[in-house]
Amino acid sequence: PLRFILVSFFFVLVLTLLHFKDRKIYDFIYKYRYLLASLVLILCVFFKLSGSSVGCWNQCMGDGVITNEGVLWGESRALRGDEWATNTPMAISQHFNNYSYFTNIIRGDLTDSFIVYGQPVLSFAEIFRPFHWGYLILGSEMGLSFFWCARFIALFMISFEFSMMFFKKNKPFSLLYAVFITCSPVLQWWFAINGLAEMLIFGQLAVIIINLYMKTDSYIKRILFAFIIYICAGGFVLTFYPAWQIPFAYVFLALAVSVIVRNFKTSKLSLLKDGLILLTTIILLAVSLGLIIMTSFDTIQAVLNTEYPGKRMLLGGDEKDRFFAYPSNLFFAFDGALPPNVCEQALFLDFSPLGIILALFIMIKNKKPDSILVSLIAINAFLISYCVVEFSPLLAKLTLMTYSASGREIIVISFVNLLILFRASAMLSDSSILYKRLSKNTISFDKFKPFIVVLTSLIFAFTVSYLCRRTFPDYMLLDKFIIAFIFLFLGALYFIAPKFKVCKKFILPLIAVFLIVIASFVNPIRKGLDVIYENDIYKSVSNVTLQDKDGIWIMESMDYPSTNFSIMAGAPTVNSTNVYPNMNRWALLDPDGEYSEIYNRYAHIKIVLQPDSNGDTYFELISPDYFLIMLNINDLQKLNISYILSANNLETLSNDSVVISKIDEASMSDNHQNIFKVTYNQ
Repeated sequence: PLRFILVSFFFVLVLTLLHFKDRKIYDFIYKYRYLLASLVLILCVFFKLSGSSVGCWNQCMGDGVITNEGVLWGESRALRGDEWATNTPMAISQHFNNYSYFTNIIRGDLTDSFIVYGQPVLSFAEIFRPFHWGYLILGSEMGLSFFWCARFIALFMISFEFSMMFFKKNKPFSLLYAVFITCSPVLQWWFAINGLAEMLIFGQLAVIIINLYMKTDSYIKRILFAFIIYICAGGFVLTFYPAWQIPFAYVFLALAVSVIVRNFKTSKLSLLKDGLILLTTIILLAVSLGLIIMTSFDTIQAVLNTEYPGKRMLLGGDEKDRFFAYPSNLFFAFDGALPPNVCEQALFLDFSPLGIILALFIMIKNKKPDSILVSLIAINAFLISYCVVEFSPLLAKLTLMTYSASGREIIVISFVNLLILFRASAMLSDSSILYKRLSKNTISFDKFKPFIVVLTSLIFAFTVSYLCRRTFPDYMLLDKFIIAFIFLFLGALYFIAPKFKVCKKFILPLIAVFLIVIASFVNPIRKGLDVIYENDIYKSVSNVTLQDKDGIWIMESMDYPSTNFSIMAGAPTVNSTNVYPNMNRWALLDPDGEYSEIYNRYAHIKIVLQPDSNGDTYFELISPDYFLIMLNINDLQKLNISYILSANNLETLSNDSVVISKIDEASMSDNHQNIFKVTYNQ
């Protein structure tokens, strides 16, 4: 009931604002938009608000249920383990390591914390990761809040400006685009990991800044703009997720080139001055990235030489069924029963293929190609071909597409579809093909009838809803089909005829509010990290690490994600998620390399102590990113283990060489965990 009341109130509030007769309120918001955005960010960080699903830790290491304690809205998502169980614990662990570039907490040995699953570090390299600055300045709780809120606000503001530049400076239109990007299902489900938000922020911002560079004659501004481009380029590169980086790079490079070509004749460029700025920027970027690569060279080599994900050879051609699956995304926050999971199925709501149809229609009618639309359609055709046709190994390597899986590629395709849709719709509303302006406030139709728009929208909505239902017949039942149909119909009406009064006054705000509400149910709105800090097991581990911060831990007989719990208390943990393999450590247990293909990978690790001290230690692969170690108790010394957290009574395993003694019982309701100290008799 509370959610229904709040959502209803939000609907009424937005619709009231959009129909407010006095335009001064809109002018005020637009004029002071950056100040207002900054105030919102300050308030969010002050109250320690984030979208983290850390409440799920209570299920693993607490009362056995996901807690809503500290959640102001929504619910924690166990599905987002990459966020709450991997990325967030690693970020919190950095506090105990004074935010060093190399940490001994993750993996329980010296580990590069910057380059893979990039964490906040005190280094010049953090200039490329501004959303980590909150951790460095404000600590873990406010840092986590800044990480979530600053990225959301920055993406919204940058998307708005990007739209203003490319889509005819139509403010309501640009506002809708910003909502489509920031509230898209794919962004919300992947918001905290893999750098998707950062790629969109840095990519769009770089294109905006290039446009401003070309339009200004002030060289002070051009130097400042060049510095921002330097940060954007470095930030984009250091997202370190090629599966999205490569296709997104094609998209933003094409847009940047189109901006340069469009402004080249009118820009007053100096071969000497601008050439010097460009050369300096390139050198500065190359030196900066070169220093980072040198510092993390061994890490990069280790990742590239892993069995997973480094040695994968991807050729595409295995993604043919999801191009019209995006309507199903409307229901993911409420019904996630979709294999393999809703994160893997999430896309932008791109209204494909409406954008391409409108783009071709307007270019044919105008008898003039639009360079931006042509380049976007060409890139889309290339990306789609990779999804449906297997590339040759040579072509995949030359285009760098071998680093991008089709399942990830389709997300970029849906983003390009969205760009085409908004660009074509903006051009359509600015032309006289459908209607012409008679006066300031009236529109009449020229060789056009409203029922054609309605009929086209009905056909489009039904066709796409039907194709989506064919893709997911057991998921897109009749109720979902009807809702998807209505949403697609209203959206098509707006994009085909955005100047219609009913579209401007009612459909635009209705779509925007609908998307905002759906997005608000994906991630929770949480205050602080008390769900972790007040956990009894966390307190017990913290007490031990305060006395012996260098002691090495293992989490015994625990599955992921529990294996990452101890690092949040600063405990160096061998079987916390190994973002890249510690080959030297595993060689101590496997000197002949018999199991190297199992442990040479990014992996979550389960360690079980064998009850028989005569049994050999061995490795077993559970899944591509998960393996088991059946560990002989005598091999604990090879790993230099000092402490063990386990629900089992390990004291019975002690022998003449290894003594395991319980030093604390860390329990929370039904979740009883014991802390054991390990000593060795020489």
